[in-house]
Amino acid sequence: MKILTYSVGVWQTNCYFIADDAGNAAAVDPGDDFEKLASKISERELNITAILLTHGHFDHIGALERLRSLTGAPVYIHRDDAELLADADKSYMKPFGGRDDICRPADKLICDGDVIN
Repeated sequence: MKILTYSVGVWQTNCYFIADDAGNAAAVDPGDDFEKLASKISERELNITAILLTHGHFDHIGALERLRSLTGAPVYIHRDDAELLADADKSYMKPFGGRDDICRPADKLICDGDVIN
């Protein structure tokens, strides 16, 4: 297993790719800089099979929709943060990110104790 870390956006939030030896990977917190992330996915020949969000703040979801469109991967978020994806104020996208972006709902809602393979 490989964990690749990239700082993204003006807040320099860490985005991770957790990859197995075959190149199947989960993307964690795609906060911004979609072009950078897409380039790294291509360079590393990664097959993104899941997008995991630690929470729904703007600096963790800024590139979410473009990455979801690129990869077709399902999005996972804790059920208590799910509503942030659809609200630019609650996610702080509008006040801190300066954008009105909202995201589609997550594909999978998770809670404490859930296991993701």
